[in-house]
Amino acid sequence: FVITLLGANEIVGEVAIGDGAPYPATARARVDTQTLAIKRTDLTAFLMRNPQLLLRINIMLGARLRDVQMRLSGFAIEKAGQRLIRILLMLQLKCGSTIPFTRQEIADMTGITTETTTRIISQLKKRGIIGSTRGRIVILDHDQLKQLDENPVQPSISL
Repeated sequence: FVITLLGANEIVGEVAIGDGAPYPATARARVDTQTLAIKRTDLTAFLMRNPQLLLRINIMLGARLRDVQMRLSGFAIEKAGQRLIRILLMLQLKCGSTIPFTRQEIADMTGITTETTTRIISQLKKRGIIGSTRGRIVILDHDQLKQLDENPVQPSISL
């Protein structure tokens, strides 16, 4: 299950700042990446001297928690197609119109089967909303995809 997608200059592992417990997830880089590890004691001392940075980290944590809560509530109340459309819109914000993820990876992000993901992607392709090639999805019509997100009941797409 993919919790979030981070880009350049974003922080991972910040949850461990608070109580020092191990980070509760794993991170995997999709491209060559440089990372920086900071000892908790060094970071804590630095944050005590720079409370404005601590506030920024707190705001970031709040935003990430809100995103995860929204996704989890979506699992309970949204249909598979609705969840997939939301993930595509979120990925478009992070990656641009060309989304470099396989159908399996997108299925993992949405919590639906690969078969259901493939079926919904095929329906979106037939409508000209997206295109896809091996390992990529291209958003062709953002406005129509956004409309499906805002008005999920569409007779020609079973969401």
